[in-house]
Parts: sequence; structure tokens; C-alpha cells
Amino acid sequence: MFYISWNPSFGLTLLTTTITIYVAAVAMDGQEPSRKRLILVGAVIVNLGILIFFKYSNFFFNSLKDSLQFFNIDWQQPTLKILLPVGISFYTFQALGYCIDVYRGDRKPERHFGKFALFVSFFPLILAGPIERSGRLLPQFEEKKQFSYDRAVSGLLLFCFGLIKKIVIADRLAVYVNTVFGDIRAFNGSAILLAAYFFTIQIYCDFSGYSDMAIGTARIMGYDIMENFRQPYRSLSIAEFWRRWHISLSSWFRDYLYVPLGGNRVARLRWYFNIMIVFLLSGLWHGAQWTFVVWGGLHGLFLCAGAGFRKIRGTIAGIMFGAAGKPLAIAIILVGLAVSVSGYLLPPRWYGPDPRRLLYLEQIAIPLAGLCIAAAGFIKGFKQSAVGSLRKIMSIALTFHLVMLGWIFFRAEKMADAWYAVTHLFMGKQTLKLSAWYQPNFKRYEFIIAGLAIILLIVIDSVQARGELRERFAKLPAYIRWPVYQLLVIIVLLFGIFTQSKFIYSNF
Repeated sequence: MFYISWNPSFGLTLLTTTITIYVAAVAMDGQEPSRKRLILVGAVIVNLGILIFFKYSNFFFNSLKDSLQFFNIDWQQPTLKILLPVGISFYTFQALGYCIDVYRGDRKPERHFGKFALFVSFFPLILAGPIERSGRLLPQFEEKKQFSYDRAVSGLLLFCFGLIKKIVIADRLAVYVNTVFGDIRAFNGSAILLAAYFFTIQIYCDFSGYSDMAIGTARIMGYDIMENFRQPYRSLSIAEFWRRWHISLSSWFRDYLYVPLGGNRVARLRWYFNIMIVFLLSGLWHGAQWTFVVWGGLHGLFLCAGAGFRKIRGTIAGIMFGAAGKPLAIAIILVGLAVSVSGYLLPPRWYGPDPRRLLYLEQIAIPLAGLCIAAAGFIKGFKQSAVGSLRKIMSIALTFHLVMLGWIFFRAEKMADAWYAVTHLFMGKQTLKLSAWYQPNFKRYEFIIAGLAIILLIVIDSVQARGELRERFAKLPAYIRWPVYQLLVIIVLLFGIFTQSKFIYSNF
């Protein structure tokens, strides 16, 4: 009832997936390998066919039309008014994962149709995941559930954290992001750059907020759902980012596509191919637009480049962070400071008359580069114990900005907008004055609230990262816990945005 309340016709696609996967799994039990493979292929074709029809039909016809127009071939594109069933990408992958597990012999087929249907359509997960595994969720349906006060409190607290992420942080930042990306060519580079930063935070809070609410709801009901996010923006590399971001999807592609393709047990070129296939398909899974495909391809390229240049990165790290004598270290520091100061001394005309010159190159880029050189010199000669911390900070910063670059393509409505945003991040008439970034619907106080909300996100992430804090908090006296609960509710009511209720990932 929960699912068909969105649209009764959605129930037909969900029922079709449930029946076909249930029948296929039961039919595979005890069959010869060739017969099992045939049944699996049939189930995969049917269910991926349903997904492709609803999600990618118009994408296919649009791409075909564009390709034919490139060769000056006029073609009348058929108009398909297809309504995408909510959550179809999530429950299709969850059901297919179960079917593949049965084929591999990792589990026996579930013969109770009601329990299997509940697995596919479990309401906390059906809209936007996490994509749960059958081996984790199905056995929990066999257990007799009893109300647990501690689990209910834990689930409610997690749900509240997710709600704050969504309507206090994500939806507030969305106001600015939607304004800029809605008409990208009307804004200068600094506004686009700020929108890119905001969207990087928005999409994390939006999606992890939903996951927290889904996991919290299931926990209240007595079910344990897999973790879907693990502080992804603290990652030291793109590979680590994907071990922390949308864990249920990345592990699904790893187990059901990457490993069957050979994983990392193949030659280097074949490994590059495997990585690119996985990430291109991952991008396409997110949406029927080339911007999503490019987003996935960028992450694949980042991973391949990281592996291909590992030795070079080690050499550079040795030069930057290796020990040095104090005279050399002092010389490096002086050079860095000189470079930093030069940015303020050189006249603007030194950069040429082009009004599209880099965003305050003389006030940001050059001084920042000089300070980095000076910091490296100081650590090389006087603070070798801080080398590890500096490398970690730089790795996190680099990974974060590579991810942010990808998010620009993810958010853009079309490739032309994404390319414009990327090529104009530091171009055009620039200013560092905050007042220049104000929009009609995003004034000074909105920036202040957004800044406080981001600080709140850091606090929430830190609490969630340290599970023992939640356990210790649950043991505190009621006169401490309840005021905190009331404070969380007040934060939601005072600072929440209640006009943007749709989750980004519910579109997928």
C-alpha cells in the first residue's frame, strides 16, 4: 500500500519483478549448471529489460536522433510518455542480487512468497535503498520481533540526524545550487564555484540523510540494515571514497560485475577496462543522461590514473615530504614566502587585458602556492613528525576536489552546461566580496545559517563515526538526553526548509 500510494501502476512493475525473480530462484534449485545459467539469464533479461524500458527508452531515442543529425539525417523521434516507477533501480538490483546469490549457491531460494515479496518491497528501503543483501535481510524476517526501547531510541536518534541533514542542510543549500545551475550562464565563476561546493555537501546530506532515516526506521521496527555511508569526504583517495560512498551500490557492482569480470586478478590493461566498464555503468544506473555517464567515466579515469601513476606519486611525495637539512629547508621557506608575497606586488596588467583572467590569480592562486611551498619546507626541515598529517590533509583535499569536479557533471542539466561550468569556474568578472554572491532568494543570513549547518554536519558526522558516543549518550540520565532531543526538534523546526521535500536519489 505504501508503494502503490505513489501511483497504482507502479505496483505492476514491482509485482512483475517480484514474481519473475521468485519463480527463477525456485526453478534454479537442484538444476544442472547449464540449466541454472539459462534460467538466470532469462530472469536478468526480463528485469533489466523492464528497467531499460522505463528508464532509458527516451535516452536511447534522443541519443539516436543526435547521432543521425550529426550525419545530416532527419529522423522523426517517437514521443514516449513514460512515467518512471519510484525506486525501480534500487529494488531491481536488490532482487537481481538475490537471484545471483541463489545461482552461485550462496543461499537457498526463499520459498515463502510473502517473505520474498517483503524482501523486495521492504518499505524503508524501496524508494532509495540501501540495496540490501538477501543473506542479511531475509533471515531477519524469520526472527520473532519484540519491542526494544533501546533500539527505538537509537533508531529515532538516527532518523532525526537524517532529517536534519535533509531539510536543514541539504534543502537549504539546494536553494542556492538550483538558482545557479538553473541558469548557469547568468553567473560568474565565483558563484559557480560556490554552487559546486554547496552541491558537494548537498548531495551527501540529501542521500545519507535518507539512508539514515531508512536505517533508523528499520531499526525501530527491529531490523538491522547495512551502513550506506562512512564519512566519504574524509577519504584519502578515490578508491577509498567508493568504499565509503553509497556502499550498498558500490559493493553490488563489485560483487556482481567487477569480480566476475576478473577484478584485479587480470593484466593491467584488462583491469583498466574492468574499472571503466563498472563506472560507466554505475553512471548510467544513476540516470538516463550523458552527464551521468561522464560522471561515472571521470571516477573510472581517476581510479585508473591513481593506479597508473602510483610510482610517480611516490617520487613526488618523497621530494615534497622527505627530510632535508635546515639550510635547504630555510631556503625553501624563503622561496615560498617570496612567491606568496609576489602575488600581491605584481600589477594586474602583468596578467594581460583579458577580463576573463583567473579568479584573483594574484590574490589567491599564487599566494596559496607560495604558502604550500613554505609549509613543505618547514616540515621537511623542522617538523618531520607532522609529515603524515600534512600528507593526509593534502590527500583528503585533493580527493574532495576531484569528487567535486565530478559532481558538476552529475548536477548539470546537460553536457553543455557542465562544460560551461567547468571552464568558467575561475573565469569572468570575479570578486571575493560575499555580497556579490547573494541571490534574491539567498541573502546574507542564509549564508550564515548555511555555514552553521555545515558545522552541524561535521558534528553529526563525528558522532556517527564514533558509535561509542551514541552508546554512551543513550546511558546518560533522562534529564540530559531529553533536552538534547528537544534541541534537535527545535533545530529542525526553526532552520528546516519544508518546500523541497524530494530526495535526489528517489529519481533513480
